[in-house]
Amino acid sequence: MLKISLGGGLMFLLAIAGQIIGASFLPATKGFTHPTYTFACVGGFVVALFCMARLIASGIDLSMVVPVMTCSVPLGILAVAFFYYGEPASISKVALLVTAVGLIGVASVLGPRT
Repeated sequence: MLKISLGGGLMFLLAIAGQIIGASFLPATKGFTHPTYTFACVGGFVVALFCMARLIASGIDLSMVVPVMTCSVPLGILAVAFFYYGEPASISKVALLVTAVGLIGVASVLGPRT
């Protein structure tokens, strides 16, 4: 079983939040022409990449970090798009995303181990 410290767990959550924040600011950047929103967008992604790099440097496998983020970030972005930007979230769209997330999770658990 994977053991992760409290600091590592917080760093992981910060990495997920950074990606969600970065992606959430993309529409507001107006094609990276609005400096404040562009800074917030790029800053979110920089924080996320920094946290991921620190997690991997601390010994957490890349093959664990990426699948969990791949599962978490799209759901967070879907929530932001629905609640903040007012984008529609049809049942089929949510169902397909949740199914894809589940398949990624299963693949990361059942994947080859060395």
